[in-house]
Order: sequence, then C-alpha cells, then structure tokens
Amino acid sequence: MVRLPNFLVAYLTIALALVVACHSSSLRNARQSSPPTNTRQSLPLTPVAQEVERRGYHAKESVIVAPSPWEVSTFRMRSKRTSSFRADKPEPGTNNYFCRFSLLEETYDSADDARNRLANVHLPNPEGPEMERDYLSTMRTGFRVGNVTYILQTDASAFWSEVKTFAKELAAATPGAELTRVIIHAPHNKSLDPSGESWNFEFRNSNFEMLWIAPAST
Repeated sequence: MVRLPNFLVAYLTIALALVVACHSSSLRNARQSSPPTNTRQSLPLTPVAQEVERRGYHAKESVIVAPSPWEVSTFRMRSKRTSSFRADKPEPGTNNYFCRFSLLEETYDSADDARNRLANVHLPNPEGPEMERDYLSTMRTGFRVGNVTYILQTDASAFWSEVKTFAKELAAATPGAELTRVIIHAPHNKSLDPSGESWNFEFRNSNFEMLWIAPAST
C-alpha cells in the first residue's frame, strides 16, 4: 500500500471538499430559479375579452379549462376558455366594492350546437360544484358568434343587473353576435327532454330572458 505524504493528503481533502460545496450550491440555485410546477399561466386575451377590458373591466386571469363529460355529451362542447374580470371603478357609493364576473368562451361542433347551449344557458351542470346547482347557473347570460358562445357569469346577485346590461353592450359591439329568437331542437342524446320532442325558445332583446313558447310540431 502506497502512503502519500501528509501535505498531499491534506491538499486532496481540501480539493474534494471544494468540489462537493460547488456542486451543492449549483443544485440549490437551480431549485430556486425553477418555477413551481403548479403555476397557472394566463393566456393572451381573445378579441372579445380585449373589448371587455376596453369597456372598464380588467382581466385577472384567462385560462383553458377542459369541458366536463356532461358538457361534452349534452352540448357537444369542444373547448372552453375562462377569463375572470373585475371593474376598474368601484360601485357607486362605495370605495372598495367592485363588480366581478367571468367570461366563458365555449366552442362547439356547429352553430346549431352553440344555439342549443345558449337556449339552455341556465341549465345547471350536475357535475359542477354545489353553488353551480344552487345559484350560479341562474346568473349567466350571453350570445354567440358562429359556433362559439360568449357567456358572462357572476357569483354575486348584487352584480347581476350590471352584468346583464354589460352583456347587451358587449354583444352590440361584437360583429356577427346573435341574441334574437332562435329555434332549438332536442340535443342529439335527448338529455334535456326525455320525450325527444323539439322545443321553440325565444330570447327577449331587452333582458335576455329565455322563454318557452310551445312544443314544435314533429
């Protein structure tokens, strides 16, 4: 066995310690500079969402959300983008009470599917959270352009009147938006009407209310 001089052993020990220290520092810095894996990154706003911002509401987040199995089977929804907005100015008579709502941009297989979704905009998603079934589904309204629907939804009844009014303004500023009377047939899987009949619906321009008119003749 070869014995190394003491000074050489000491030199090698110090060199090894320096190598280990540098390696540990590099790993620590790499971990600190790496972004968290669960960070949600906002996407660029669509033209309609940009119009919302031009009219006094700023976007807090815009993300892609996968349609639920119920939305796919009932409405043939293919994609969904959700953008959350908050008013730039507080409500009249308040200092820190701001209107808030979400803009749901949903894409469907066809314009007829989008019409069907719009006619049933208040239908609660049975797979959704409890608040969706209890009250969220009653506070949304919208319009469509081609096979895309634009639905505004708030979670506070105090903002519902403002959201309805703003939805009309936004639709009027969106080329090709459809709000008026539409004829809706039972969806392909008859999930909304067990009888399989067709139904006529109408939207009032003044307040976006959905009215049942009468069963369509078969």
